[in-house]
Amino acid sequence: MTNLIFFLSFPIIAGAIGWFTNFIAVKMLFYPQNPVKVLFWEIQGIFPKRHHELAEKLADVVSVELFSVADLKKHLADADSIEKIVVGLTERLDHYLDVELPEKHPFINFLTSKKTKDSLRNEMVEKISILTPEMVNNYVENIHEHINIKKIVHDKVLSFSVDKMEGILQGILSKEFKFIELIGLVIGVIVGLVQVAMILIRGVY
Repeated sequence: MTNLIFFLSFPIIAGAIGWFTNFIAVKMLFYPQNPVKVLFWEIQGIFPKRHHELAEKLADVVSVELFSVADLKKHLADADSIEKIVVGLTERLDHYLDVELPEKHPFINFLTSKKTKDSLRNEMVEKISILTPEMVNNYVENIHEHINIKKIVHDKVLSFSVDKMEGILQGILSKEFKFIELIGLVIGVIVGLVQVAMILIRGVY
């Protein structure tokens, strides 16, 4: 019985050590949040320590690989996008002529015949159809002066607290983090079993 407990202690202890070291490794991605001096070393979580670098890298990836100003130009200047804008403006115009104008200016509405309003509406819709593509294209051509995607992403990531960043990554990678801890446990148990096998082979017991 004593020998059995002795042999079982190897994989149990090694497994516990393997799980604990990987658990600590995962936690050290985020903690300690502030630098801590331990003898000759300064210890800080990887993400808190490299927060600025992470923000810079993410900003580069998003602005170049995922969503560039060129992509934004392409989508905004797309015929379907412009058509949706025209439709939206036309619906807003109809609402104004049919609802807001009678409420805000009942006297003007009373003096304006339906034929006149329809004529006015058709003329304004025609203007909207002509001017909207021109305005969108003019804006798109100079969009780099108004929107800096890299700076937006960079500043947004920098504004994240370490706790918020941990929450985001835990939500995405929680299973992977648990798997890393489990791998540490499994490898530790295997190492412990190998140690037991070596002891038995050498005939210590």
